[in-house]
Order: sequence, then C-alpha cells, then structure tokens
Amino acid sequence: MVLKAELKEEIMEMLAAYGRAYGKKDLPGIISFFSPGICGYGSGPDEETRDYATFRAHIARDLEQCDHVTVRFSNVLLNGEGSVAWMMAACTYDLIIQAKHQSLTGRMTGVLKKTHDRWLFELVHFSMPYAGQKTGESYPGHG
Repeated sequence: MVLKAELKEEIMEMLAAYGRAYGKKDLPGIISFFSPGICGYGSGPDEETRDYATFRAHIARDLEQCDHVTVRFSNVLLNGEGSVAWMMAACTYDLIIQAKHQSLTGRMTGVLKKTHDRWLFELVHFSMPYAGQKTGESYPGHG
C-alpha cells in the first residue's frame, strides 16, 4: 500500500513535533501524540503498555531519569492507506544523565490513525539490537 505524499508529510511533521516535545520534557505534549488505547513495548524489561495510564507513567519515568533528552528519527519508512499508517525508523535518544552524555539508537515501529485531523499512535514498539547477537548471526553464539 502506498500512503499519499501529503499524508507522509503530515506524519513527518508529527514526528518532528513529538521530538520537540521530548526535548522540552513536556509530558502532556508528548502523550498528546498517543491515542487513549495506546499499547506497545519499550526497551526496558518492564516497559509493556496495555493502557494509557501505564504509558503515561513510563514516559514520566523517562523524563524524571534524565536531565536532558533529544529524540531524532532517521531512515523513516511510512506506508498505509486512508486514515491508517504504519512506520518504522531508527530512533536516537541523546541524553544527559548526571552530567554524562549517552546516545541510544534503537528501532521504532508504530501504527498511527488519523483522528480529527491529527495523527495519533495506536501502537508503538521501541527496541535496541541485542548486543549478544553479531551481524550475520540469526542466533547469538552461532558463528
């Protein structure tokens, strides 16, 4: 399925605004990009979201545990049909935690729905490649 160019542009603008909200550590702004039925996974072992309240708590914790954060998307692939879209992208979190810089680049996938002239995430998944698995291996330790 091919998503129309103008819809792709809307979603790219939405992703940029989402990144700006993270940079401001604006919890209400960040969660405004997610539907009330949001579900998905983060990279932490306890980051499983099956409802809005849990998702909000995870984002609040993210913001509490860093002094500064910048979120950038790259290599974005968008597709969809009508008011539903899906995406995948590299997602980099540049963080300052206790005066130390960290950069975490992971993989993000999501399903979005256009509701009342806004794109909202319905499902998200953020993960980081497994460090124990080398390039070219289907399973860790197979080499």
